[in-house]
Amino acid sequence: MFALLSHQSLFIFLIGFVTSFLATTTGGIGLAVVPALMLFGLSPLQAAATFRLAITLGDITSLHRFERAGKVVRPMMVPVLLLGIAGGLVGSTVLLWTPGPLAEKLFGWFILIMVGTTLLKPNLGLKPQHQQSRKKKAAGYASIFFFSILSTYFSVATGLLGRTALMLCFGQTFLESSATRKVQSLGMGVTSTIIFIASGSVHWTAAATLVPAITLGSMLGSAYAIRKGEQWVRNIFLIIVAVTALILLLK
Repeated sequence: MFALLSHQSLFIFLIGFVTSFLATTTGGIGLAVVPALMLFGLSPLQAAATFRLAITLGDITSLHRFERAGKVVRPMMVPVLLLGIAGGLVGSTVLLWTPGPLAEKLFGWFILIMVGTTLLKPNLGLKPQHQQSRKKKAAGYASIFFFSILSTYFSVATGLLGRTALMLCFGQTFLESSATRKVQSLGMGVTSTIIFIASGSVHWTAAATLVPAITLGSMLGSAYAIRKGEQWVRNIFLIIVAVTALILLLK
């Protein structure tokens, strides 16, 4: 059983803080946090619900940092927020499909493709290129809705894929895509968290440890990433997506 003021809570706090500090601008936090919660006795549903509560509150603090730094693409805020809400509602109430081992392998290959794409496009995510075609933008908005649904159940890798789609389809930089993804995650997270709380799925003892860890890590991590710049975020992004792909493919 998970207990406060124990080695379990200390481990969860450390892993939540470290991963959110490093990955708040790239995604992939759930790769470490969700399995850790399950290791200490939470069911998959409890782990997903508790993580979703914590990451949603963390998104609020980091989004505030991005807004102050001018990294939020304002014209996209309302449609992205609405698509996030719609995706969170669909994903948390209707089980369209349950990702299994095959899906994890596919995600792993998709993420490896992301690494190749980023390496082949050395300027991807470093300079804004907001003048994109309508078809590209339509594909981008469709991906936002799709990943909002997936993120409710499958907290691993969807953030990484979502950020890549934003850079490819909307010409955003790494930091801009992180801010946009936070808006989407906030809409999806608030909706699904309310449903998870109403259904009694949140493990409140674990949440008491995880929420402050991810909130603090996200706040400090986003401020540090903004200070270091796009190239630093790109390097962290490549490392995290490579590690994520290997873990998913070797499971």
